[in-house]
Amino acid sequence: MIRVAVGYEFDRLRIDVEGDLDRAASTTLLEWLTTITTAAEGKQVLVDLRKAILQPEEEAAQVMESQPNLRLLRKAPG
Repeated sequence: MIRVAVGYEFDRLRIDVEGDLDRAASTTLLEWLTTITTAAEGKQVLVDLRKAILQPEEEAAQVMESQPNLRLLRKAPG
């Protein structure tokens, strides 16, 4: 099961993602996050992926990190 929670934390949008996302779900999430960060009009968007598994994880993280107003929380490697 995949769970996405959206809310505000201080002055930024916060999105928490939990679950094991296959390639299709990861692609959909990336498209959705790109749309949200664009619509945020320069405001910070915090995405917490510490409880999520993306496929392929590094590629997905690189795409998200390329968004200038998106801050990504990831679990520590290893």
